[in-house]
Amino acid sequence: MKGFLELNERNMTFTGKDVKVDKDFNLEIFVNFHRKYGMRNSDNKEVYEKLEKSLE
Repeated sequence: MKGFLELNERNMTFTGKDVKVDKDFNLEIFVNFHRKYGMRNSDNKEVYEKLEKSLE
């Protein structure tokens, strides 16, 4: 894969190309950043599970 990874306050997006099959590739994950007890948090477990499923 070749491309760009963008992270902002709403989501994480990878946009690029799967060079093995010569096709465009786009993956968007809503990371749900929020504040809890005054600290910045995210739904990391959910993000991990979505990334793991996308690689199957």
